[in-house]
Amino acid sequence: MPIFIRACLYPQVSMHARTSRCHNGYGSFAQGGPALSLEKPIEPSTVTQFQTEKLRRTIQECQDIKTLRGIAMELLQLHEKKSAIAEWATKKGVDAECRALVAEMSIENKLAKTFQIIRTDGQSDEIAGRYFSSYDEAHTVLERYYADLSCSDEDEREYYDIVELNS
Repeated sequence: MPIFIRACLYPQVSMHARTSRCHNGYGSFAQGGPALSLEKPIEPSTVTQFQTEKLRRTIQECQDIKTLRGIAMELLQLHEKKSAIAEWATKKGVDAECRALVAEMSIENKLAKTFQIIRTDGQSDEIAGRYFSSYDEAHTVLERYYADLSCSDEDEREYYDIVELNS
């Protein structure tokens, strides 16, 4: 029985999207379509559901331990890659959000630089070192960062503080 996991577990990006533009299932980012809603749960496409069911049946019917072991190893590799992609996307999203907030505040000349996000371990990254005119703005950035982390990321989580600076 052949292992077909590589071919069947990458359907999240449609063939049209692979060849032409980014597509999220709700509209095209490249075309200025709607963004994903936080209220609407993320669900797999029908194609993904069918391919998952096909793989599920293959695993259930398979009697060859080597084939099952091969599928399991590929699933582990895929999980590792998806976790890395999610972490990267989270960091880029936080960075973009921070830049947007700073740019918005700078344009309006309201950036008083009275609050700063710092890492508890003293290191610097995309979030640490940002300045905000209010505690709430800094807290919003951290809220979005922590909201995008899953419980399994607990060991790799960075911890931040918001400090008030003397003006």
